[in-house]
Amino acid sequence: MDAALTSVFMNPKTTIVGFSFGSDLAMLSKHLGKMNFWQEITNLCDLQKFHSAAMKQKNVGLAHVCKEMVGKSICKQERMSDWERRPLRLAQQHYGALDAYCMIPATRALIAKVGDDPKLGIKNFTKLYSS
Repeated sequence: MDAALTSVFMNPKTTIVGFSFGSDLAMLSKHLGKMNFWQEITNLCDLQKFHSAAMKQKNVGLAHVCKEMVGKSICKQERMSDWERRPLRLAQQHYGALDAYCMIPATRALIAKVGDDPKLGIKNFTKLYSS
């Protein structure tokens, strides 16, 4: 599995989108420290930073970005639940999947919104991450 994920995370044609991704990287390090796939990401875009620059808004959360860019609300009730406890409850699994999925249409909408503006293109907010 590590090799397959590494090939995705290091593929120059793939952009990995996260939201305030630092805490996610800390969790990957803690729980999957022996795996390599997350230790170098060729194209990592932090949607929070991309949105902040493009929309001239600071420190907004993912729920706000999704509502603004896609017109859909997402429930953040499970955000502060106990993610260390296993097995995850069905509500936590649903929240986690929705939290990850909603970034796809939000990113696409933001790319469309900024259009051809050379200062606001997604490539300006995509970088190499190396642990």
